[in-house]
Amino acid sequence: MRAAIDSAVTMAAMIGGHLPARRDGLHAIIAEVAWHMGLDRSAITGPCRKADLVRARAAIVWIALRLGSRSLNQIGRTLGGRDHSTVRSAWTKAEEELRPRDPAFRRMTDRLLDHFRDLQED
Repeated sequence: MRAAIDSAVTMAAMIGGHLPARRDGLHAIIAEVAWHMGLDRSAITGPCRKADLVRARAAIVWIALRLGSRSLNQIGRTLGGRDHSTVRSAWTKAEEELRPRDPAFRRMTDRLLDHFRDLQED
């Protein structure tokens, strides 16, 4: 039954132009945030500090830390070799600036957090 559901989800995603990310891990979070924000994954992990990429990184950090499965250093390494203080700054930006002031950012991060929590329960 699970295989049939997975196949149906994959087919629906392919028709819609979005292939689902791996079911777990920080790379899956990066892929989902990139897709939702219309960004390239390599740009998110690259050195550029454009506002849309900073927002994407803040979303990734917020979701990853809320899921509690990665350290600041692990997240930073995966996001292009950033250090723990940069990751902490991204968390602060998401928690204190973006989520309270940007309803679309808050909805996206809440939706993706729920999505990844559901995957953890499976």
